[in-house]
Amino acid sequence: LSVSAVDRNIVVSWRGGAGITTSFNIYRSAISGNQGVLIYKMNWSGSGNYDLSYTDTSCADITCYYYSVSAANNSGESNISEQSTCNYILPVVPSTSVAGGNSKTTVSWPTTDGAVSYKLYWALSSGVTTSSSVIAYVNSPFSHNSLASGTRYYYRLAASSSGGDSGLSAETSAITIRKRCDRPISPCF
Repeated sequence: LSVSAVDRNIVVSWRGGAGITTSFNIYRSAISGNQGVLIYKMNWSGSGNYDLSYTDTSCADITCYYYSVSAANNSGESNISEQSTCNYILPVVPSTSVAGGNSKTTVSWPTTDGAVSYKLYWALSSGVTTSSSVIAYVNSPFSHNSLASGTRYYYRLAASSSGGDSGLSAETSAITIRKRCDRPISPCF
């Protein structure tokens, strides 16, 4: 039995054997040594040895889970396997603030528990998603430099960990400060 975090899910894998097995039961617990609750029953009609897996998509953030598997048929259920664990550490969604500056913006946020890095998504219009432009491995406060003056920029932040990325923060925005011209006749650059 092996368990691994993949993006925002946990994949439980095991080797199914030949015999009269008609189903496999997957158990999950938040306590080591506790069988936990049945989270999935996989019907089985195969023969021979197979590598099988189940993806647990109902994981809570920043949690350690213990998994075990049993085989079953019409006569009953086998002994429960040894437990395997996976630290599913997914950071919480960060909150952000942003301020406009002279041809730049400064995005700030508090440290998020479980985060090992941050990704800043941005766009020139509202509706920032994970498909928007991204700057990875940023730290707070982050200065987004060399921007057009007098322009609104929109931002959302994701915290990252070994378990994947958090959801995106609420969208924030700021307008860069319009440069003042030193000479009224000269264009402002």
